[in-house]
Amino acid sequence: MASLNLRGIFPPLPTSFDSAGFLLPALATCAAGGILASANIAPAHCLSIFSAFAEGDMTLARELQHSIIPLNTAVTARWGVPALKAAMDHLGLYGGHVRRPLLPLREEIRKQLLQLMEDEELNLYNEKN
Repeated sequence: MASLNLRGIFPPLPTSFDSAGFLLPALATCAAGGILASANIAPAHCLSIFSAFAEGDMTLARELQHSIIPLNTAVTARWGVPALKAAMDHLGLYGGHVRRPLLPLREEIRKQLLQLMEDEELNLYNEKN
C-alpha cells in the first residue's frame, strides 16, 4: 500500500499542552500555548516563562521553568485536583470543595503543599496580579 506524504501541503498546526512542568520545552518545540493547572495559582509566573522565551531570554526562562516544577507536580501528578483547590483556597481564591471520588487533602499533605508555596522564586497569585 502506498503512503501519502502531506508534509509541505498544509501549514503546521499550532499545538498546546497541559502542564506548566514542561512549558518551556513545549514552547521550544513550537507549541503555541497551553492550558496550565498552575496558571490558576501562579498566572504571572507562567506568563513570565512564556514572555522570557518569546524575548529570547532562555536563561531566565529556564530559571522560571525550574522553579515552578515542584509546585506544578504537587497540584497535578502528585496530589492532583485536591491540592490545586487547597492552593487556590489558601491564596484567597475559590478552589471549592473536592467532589467524590476524590478526597480533601490530609493535614500533613496540606502543610507540605503550603511549604512548596513559600518558595520565594515563585510569583503566586495575589490581588496585585
